Amino acid sequence: PIVTYILGPSTPEELAGYENIDISTGGELCENITYLGRCGILQCPSGLQVAYVSGMDSNKSSKDGCFFKEEETKQLCAKSEDKNFKGVDMLLTSDWPKGVTEYGNKLVDTSVDPSETGSEIISQLAIKLKPRYHFTALDNAYYERLPYRNHKVLQEPARHVTRFISLANVGNSSKKKYLYAFNVVPLCHIKPDELIKQPDDVTEMPYGKLLRNKATNQNSQQNSGQNFFFDLDSKSGGQKRKNDDGNQRQPTKRKGP
Repeated sequence: PIVTYILGPSTPEELAGYENIDISTGGELCENITYLGRCGILQCPSGLQVAYVSGMDSNKSSKDGCFFKEEETKQLCAKSEDKNFKGVDMLLTSDWPKGVTEYGNKLVDTSVDPSETGSEIISQLAIKLKPRYHFTALDNAYYERLPYRNHKVLQEPARHVTRFISLANVGNSSKKKYLYAFNVVPLCHIKPDELIKQPDDVTEMPYGKLLRNKATNQNSQQNSGQNFFFDLDSKSGGQKRKNDDGNQRQPTKRKGP
C-alpha cells in the first residue's frame, strides 16, 4: 500500500484497532499505515506541514483515548506566536470547527446541523494555525466550503485563504464524496505574492462571532474582578460608627463666616 497517515479513534468501538500502540504519541499500525497521534504537526521531507488533532472534543466524550483536551491544542496554538510563522499547509481534525458555515455556501447535507455541530476549540485552532486546507471526516457529511480570509480587509496585511472540506464515511450508502485528490505545493515554496492571492469567491472568516464572544467574556471577567464592596458597619447593626472612646461619631459642622 502507499504511505498512509490516519487520525485516532473517535468512539470507544474504534479503540480496539489501536490497542497495541501508544494512543498519545502514535506510531505505525502496519506497513505504510501510520497513526499520527493525538495532537501535533507532521513535518514532511517535501516541506509540507500537516497539523492534526485526533478524536472528539473532551466536552463531548468521556472515554479516554477518544477525545482531545484543550491543553493539548494550546501547545499547537503557541507555535503561531513565532514571528516567522505563516501558517500550515493542512489541518486534519476529527471534529468540525464550530460555526464554519457562517458566511459560507449552504450546507445541503441534512445529516448535520451547523448550529449543533462542531468544537470551539477546533475553531480557535483554525484561527491560530491558518491552514491552507482544513479536512475533517467525522459526521458522514460532504461539504466543501467557500474559501475564507485569514485577515481583516484594510486593517491587517493580506494572508492566504483557508479551504474547509468535510468528507463522508468511506463506502457510505448515500454515495457522498469521501475522497479528495489534489496537488499541493508546500507553503514554504510559494512566493508571497502568489500565496496571498484572493479567489473571487472568498468570504469573511466564519469565526468572527466566536472571537467577539470570547473578547466580551474576557472583558466581563476583568470588570467583575475590579468590583469591591465594603460594609464597615456590619458589626454595628447599621448604627453610626463610633470613635475609639465608644462615643458615636458626630458629623462635622461647617464653620460659618
